Amino acid sequence: MTSAAAPAARPSGRRELWLRVASGLVLGAGVLAALVYGGWPFAGIWLAAGIVAIGAVGLLNLPYVALLATIFLIGCCTTGSMTVINGMTAALYPARVRNTGMGWALGIGRLGGIGGPWLGGLLLGLGWPPRQIFLFACVTALVAAIGSPPATAPARCE
Repeated sequence: MTSAAAPAARPSGRRELWLRVASGLVLGAGVLAALVYGGWPFAGIWLAAGIVAIGAVGLLNLPYVALLATIFLIGCCTTGSMTVINGMTAALYPARVRNTGMGWALGIGRLGGIGGPWLGGLLLGLGWPPRQIFLFACVTALVAAIGSPPATAPARCE
């Protein structure tokens, strides 16, 4: 059975390949730096860079290509920091409760993944301009960045 709907527009094969390679290189560099320098400070750095990029989208009238590059950077910063935080969270829990701890950490993260788009839609529905919504998103990234420095990292339980 065939569908009458037109296929969704996709980037060309070569462009899609380069986007995947670039995102892999950025995320790989982040994971490598976290392994070399330690995860907690690096997660805070990624999140701080994400705050700057999110704020740039909210405050600046970027040209199209610069906007795409900034949104790409936001994705790399948020995904990169969450990858580092997941790895560090696993390292903080003793083996006997590691699965439970990671399950809770990932579950709470999923709540943000569900609630974030809902809240964005709600704010749009209430008449908030998109610029203010992006600036509001900086607040959640700021809370995560403040919570990630080494001073707030709990000692590993044995």
